[in-house]
Amino acid sequence: MNQTIGLEAVSLLIVAPWSAAAAVLVIRGDRAGSVLAVPPAAYAAYMFPQYVVGPQYLEYSPVIALHLSIFVLSGGVLLRAGPVSRSTTCRHCHGGENGCLRPC
Repeated sequence: MNQTIGLEAVSLLIVAPWSAAAAVLVIRGDRAGSVLAVPPAAYAAYMFPQYVVGPQYLEYSPVIALHLSIFVLSGGVLLRAGPVSRSTTCRHCHGGENGCLRPC
């Protein structure tokens, strides 16, 4: 029981705000957002299968679909974040034109 409370506390106090910050950066078009999205997505990809196939899955059967969808979405974020974070094209410079004052 204490381990579950600890995991939920980490999820709410660390992972959720981190995910929100990454989302804001992605919406603004900042490539740092995709890099910041990797740790919370990896956390979700690691944790949520345990909720789906864990020892108490029969007690939580209504939320199995939610947990499974979070797992799939986190895997999608992990797959998408890698290529975006390695992109060499600067969105602010229109492909790297001279005169860009923002670090890319």
